[in-house]
Amino acid sequence: MIPGMELTTCEEVHVLCYFTALADAMAFDAYVAAHLLPVANNPAIFGNQLLCNEQDEICGSCDPLLISSTDISFFRLAPLLADYHGIMVPAHIDKHSNSLISQLGFVPEGIDFPYFKVHDMASAEGLRERFPALRDVPALCSSDAHRLEGLHEREFFIARTPESCLPFRSGTGKISL
Repeated sequence: MIPGMELTTCEEVHVLCYFTALADAMAFDAYVAAHLLPVANNPAIFGNQLLCNEQDEICGSCDPLLISSTDISFFRLAPLLADYHGIMVPAHIDKHSNSLISQLGFVPEGIDFPYFKVHDMASAEGLRERFPALRDVPALCSSDAHRLEGLHEREFFIARTPESCLPFRSGTGKISL
């Protein structure tokens, strides 16, 4: 397991944040909680935000509205995540909403992200051609599904043994998958 979360920046860019350890992810979660917009969830409109334990049993609910953006900027995120032993992966950049490209209109140079994530792997090469900052960045692919019927079949996966997922740091101190 690789601990992580999806974060919405103040620019409304969705970013996947991955961490070397669950403790790092939980510490970053506490930081993010303090940077959410102060809006309560309305379950009648947005649905329940349930907390589940490791047996997938409901053990509570979350009151702040988690789909809203934070006040954390995309441009500050990489160094912030490094403080928590994490990396950023711009999410579903081939989609027309809440992606790096849809929100900013470009891929900024000099932002440290070791991967970008697409919904459709066929779009990755075209994105690399349009945006030079992506040329040497590997793409990850997943469905970004919010319903079971939207899940991709297991065509794309990271083949790792449980032992190799524990310290996914390289000798340079950078996190790698």
